[in-house]
Amino acid sequence: MSSIIHVLCVLNPLAGSGVALQRWPRVAELMREFGIACDLLAEEDQPPGLQLRRRLECEDLKRYAAIVV
Repeated sequence: MSSIIHVLCVLNPLAGSGVALQRWPRVAELMREFGIACDLLAEEDQPPGLQLRRRLECEDLKRYAAIVV
C-alpha cells in the first residue's frame, strides 16, 4: 500500500525578482514525478505567514511540518 505525500508550499512570489515563481512549474513537475502532491500559496498581496496561517485554520490537519529557509 503506498500513500501519497501532500505538501503545502509557500512561496514569496517576489523573491529573487520573481525567479522563484518562474521556476515553480518545474519544481511542481518534479514533485509529481516523485509521487508528491502539492499545493502552492504565492499571493502577492498577503504575507506568506498569513497565507499559511489561514490555510492551516481551514484544514483539519492531523500533522504538519514547516521548513523555513
